[in-house]
Amino acid sequence: MEFLTNEKLTIVGAAGMIGSNMAQTAIMMHLTPNICLYDPYAPGLEGVAEEMFHCGFE
Repeated sequence: MEFLTNEKLTIVGAAGMIGSNMAQTAIMMHLTPNICLYDPYAPGLEGVAEEMFHCGFE
């Protein structure tokens, strides 16, 4: 699978709906294999990670 870059993409505020959608879009567009999700609200961030797993992303 080819990616546009190998640089790290950090999404700050990833526990919200916009951050979650940004992460999914970055994965689907094959921007980078190195995506970092950050949010100080840990329960929301764990929910986003579970959502990614349920959507079939590695």
